[in-house]
Amino acid sequence: MPKTDPVDLRGLPQSLNSERMILGAILNGSLDYYSCSAILRGDDFVLEAHRRIYASIGELSEGGAGIDYATVGQKLFDRGALESVGGMAYLVDLDNNTPRLAQFDEYLRTVKDKSILRKTVMVADAIRSQVILEHGEPGVLLARAEEMLVQLGMEVASSSEFQTPKDVIMAAGSLQSYLSRRRDFGVPTGFDHLDRMTCGMRPGQLWVLAAFTSGGKSTFARNIALNAARAGHACGFITLEMGADEVTDGLICAAGGIDSQVIRRGLDVDRGRVRAAAMVITELPIYIRSSGCTIPQIHCSLRKLKAERDIRFAVVDYLQLITPTGRFDNRTNEVSHISRGLKNIAVDLDIPLVALSQFKRVGNVPRRPELSDLRESGSIEQDANVVIFLYSERIDSEMEVYPTDVIVAKQRNGPIGSIPFGFNKRHGIFREMTAQSLREAV
Repeated sequence: MPKTDPVDLRGLPQSLNSERMILGAILNGSLDYYSCSAILRGDDFVLEAHRRIYASIGELSEGGAGIDYATVGQKLFDRGALESVGGMAYLVDLDNNTPRLAQFDEYLRTVKDKSILRKTVMVADAIRSQVILEHGEPGVLLARAEEMLVQLGMEVASSSEFQTPKDVIMAAGSLQSYLSRRRDFGVPTGFDHLDRMTCGMRPGQLWVLAAFTSGGKSTFARNIALNAARAGHACGFITLEMGADEVTDGLICAAGGIDSQVIRRGLDVDRGRVRAAAMVITELPIYIRSSGCTIPQIHCSLRKLKAERDIRFAVVDYLQLITPTGRFDNRTNEVSHISRGLKNIAVDLDIPLVALSQFKRVGNVPRRPELSDLRESGSIEQDANVVIFLYSERIDSEMEVYPTDVIVAKQRNGPIGSIPFGFNKRHGIFREMTAQSLREAV
């Protein structure tokens, strides 16, 4: 028998018999390891001995070696772990006492369910200990608790079994329903050419909108929020760079085509236009939060907002200002953790999430951004479904309208390319431009 585990697991949800059945089935060839690994991870087994056996099976499978009690026993022996799992006698017993069944789905599901229940107990115990010992401010403790529960929830969501294309189609009711659903447009950005390229912002997508300093990314995000809200799509707007009043000022200027200096300096010029624009935005479903945030806090606030206001998408301005939770070796790993967290939020809440990101200008000569500029900022590029760059060679000039390229640099399952825009910085408005209209504006 395996040696006693260092952790006392008595009283926790477990099914040792199901674990033995699964390992024995892999050893005698009744169950393919890869079918099992699609559902179970090593830490889903309650006994450390079973985890070591499963890990050895995985190493052998990935190396293309045959799987039976002899090869697994040799692997464990080479690692000095054979005796800790109960020796060859335990492996042989697993192999000999396991029936050759056609289906092991119920055993796999039982082990996974017990694992999730154990982890829930452990998370609850960890939260309780931190609260009792007062390891942090209440807000920090709640954020940690939220993060642990979110991670556990994502594991539950990712543990679902595979589906065939037929399963996916039939889940929609019929082929016609499936095709109709696939034609549904996402949340519109309000920019026709961009919406045609992307089919709108789809639920579960992470969009990254990046630009150099003062490149207009916050303004562009406000324009999207304004356009979508006018079309009836509620928006959660989390700003970490400016106050809620500054975001509101920008929305008023964009809605009324008003010079931002009129708002900033409190001038009485065009008082009627300011009032009319303010009346417009006060009726729109845009919900602004302005405070320092961690990923768990963003997740919690957006989940609450979705439940209460049925938001259809969210904006986070901007990614590099999100406070990381935990310890990381370097800034790259911090940003990777943040971008993955934002992607998880989009998937969990089933909404598109637009995260703003900033490039660092290299030298004084403007250059066209590339995807490689994001690679030094963690895994932003890999996590994003859509990456959009804003680029203008003359953003610091005195022109009324700056010619700006909106570059769809990455899009999963869609085209990429550049769209000419005009950026009226004073009024905080972006507009798609034809070549002729851009020449006239400039």
